[in-house]
Amino acid sequence: MKAALGRIRYRAYLPYTTLPMPLAEGVSISDQFLYRGDIAANRFVAENTLALLLGEPLEVTHRLIFFDAEGRHLCEQSHLTSSYFATIQIEPIGAAYATYVHTTSYAKSSLLVEELRSLQRHHRGYSLYKRTPDSVFAAVHGNFGGIATDGSRTMARHRLLARHRSPFLYTPQHRFSKGDVVWLYVMNSCSSRESVEVILPATGQEPEPRIHTSLSIPSLGVGRCVLDGVDGYLSFRSRLPMCRPLVFVERADNRHHFDVFHT
Repeated sequence: MKAALGRIRYRAYLPYTTLPMPLAEGVSISDQFLYRGDIAANRFVAENTLALLLGEPLEVTHRLIFFDAEGRHLCEQSHLTSSYFATIQIEPIGAAYATYVHTTSYAKSSLLVEELRSLQRHHRGYSLYKRTPDSVFAAVHGNFGGIATDGSRTMARHRLLARHRSPFLYTPQHRFSKGDVVWLYVMNSCSSRESVEVILPATGQEPEPRIHTSLSIPSLGVGRCVLDGVDGYLSFRSRLPMCRPLVFVERADNRHHFDVFHT
């Protein structure tokens, strides 16, 4: 009771809905991942949850469900495997950038598997990005999402567990330098459209921090902005439950490779 009252009292600061409806058995809960169509290649490292629990290979169908920048359903891709982990080559989807979620489904192969299929599975995973055909892949883990699906092919079966919170200002510890070209991608896993202000640091010419841009991001969509020559720390003002942009950093004098990380 005390914990429930605490959740209600501080609900404006919580990343997930305060009093969620129970989730169905066997539901997959996925982070929200980024797809980039303007680079050489995208891959996704997916885990076979039930095989890991059993300690033996088990056939699984990995499904990647894609949404465009406005949060509209685009397409799906499937990959059948029995491996504990699978590195999936994502085929081009005809979008400059988009988001996707990961879900799994299993056949009824035994009584034990049937029992495990009822578990709610949380998918984190890793996204891999390749700048040019000759570049090495840069990898980043899942960040945030709380997007639940029971494997149905209908959009109505997706549940968004994240909720917006009271406005807050977030300044990551990463310092950018003048030689950096910075690509910021902010994804929205809430059911409402959310805005994010990207705030530049103070400089000799600009003694006060200033807003570079304001992104308006629809549910399941993604916003993007590019910064060149920033020297210092960026800040973000939003009501997103966790405003951690996905950051790609290139050197202005070497655009052949990039690094990727969450702030």
